[in-house]
Amino acid sequence: YEFKWKPNPLVRWPQSIKVFDWAHVHAEITRQAGNSGTTYAVRYALFLGHCKPGTLEVLDRIQLGGNTLDESDMRRLWDYCRLYMLQGPDALPAQTPRLDDVSFRRCFFFFMPFLDPAAEGRAYRQQMHIVEWIASIFLMMPVCWLLLPLGLMRYVALKLAPKATWPVELDVESRGALTAAR
Repeated sequence: YEFKWKPNPLVRWPQSIKVFDWAHVHAEITRQAGNSGTTYAVRYALFLGHCKPGTLEVLDRIQLGGNTLDESDMRRLWDYCRLYMLQGPDALPAQTPRLDDVSFRRCFFFFMPFLDPAAEGRAYRQQMHIVEWIASIFLMMPVCWLLLPLGLMRYVALKLAPKATWPVELDVESRGALTAAR
């Protein structure tokens, strides 16, 4: 599922669904570097390249993940995808599903989850290391006045965003229903 970015956020962005043959998909981990004033920033991204059969000539590509400081994050994402595609969902490590609902409280505390008074915030605080506590108090609290309104804007954006819909046949296939018939 890919969209083409437009500078105007109020117009509908063109979107397309790409289906690649897994036998011809290769990973490309890119290093994206830039100089922003006095700091040098390096980010990594993972692209899936759909290649001509028997070659590494890329016909099309799509970004699967990115904007991370650690290349190993992208390698783990690729390993996860390969494990899923080769052995199915039962081979994947147990994961806590991401909550899909748009919650005002969750959005409000999104950038500062340690302030969340609910059970999710308590669970987050229990897993914090002393270094995270110190960083949260001395680095995050001074910018609290900026981060909490950003959480409000996140809530509004998620409420206004259209829900992604898939063609029925792709949705069924992505859930593994057709693999049993093959």
